[in-house]
Amino acid sequence: MFEAIESVERAFSRLRHSDSEKEAEMREQFIAELAPLDRALRTRLNSGYPGLGSFIVQPRERGDLVNDLLALAEGPDSDGAAGSQKDRTGNGRVPEWDDVKSELRKLAEACEPWVDVSA
Repeated sequence: MFEAIESVERAFSRLRHSDSEKEAEMREQFIAELAPLDRALRTRLNSGYPGLGSFIVQPRERGDLVNDLLALAEGPDSDGAAGSQKDRTGNGRVPEWDDVKSELRKLAEACEPWVDVSA
């Protein structure tokens, strides 16, 4: 999970600071980095019974987070105002990158005690 979050943060930083010539390439790389994060967020906690663990993040919240990241990759509306675009479902505003980054870090901190670094 930690590596996936760090990869997404690095990819977004490259996208944010890319020039117009490389923007499409950086956007594709950012979107590609979302797949490992999405897989990590779909992980179930080990309950000892196959398929019966609780999700690390509930499916709806995971979907909202991934959709927000995808909307950030698409960039602002034509007016250029950050946070002005609608999310992919049209239900609300896309949060600023700092808000999404904060959510990702909270997830990492919440999972930290449960990660076996020797495994």
